[in-house]
Amino acid sequence: MAAGRLDAGITWRGDWFRHAEVTAALLGRQLRGKAVLELS
Repeated sequence: MAAGRLDAGITWRGDWFRHAEVTAALLGRQLRGKAVLELS
């Protein structure tokens, strides 16, 4: 991962407060890959 040879497949990264937005995007198949929610 650190060498850049692996791809984690993260297509969205954002704050936990945007969980409803990313959940809708995932369920609506608007994102391909993983979503990462960050805690502030």
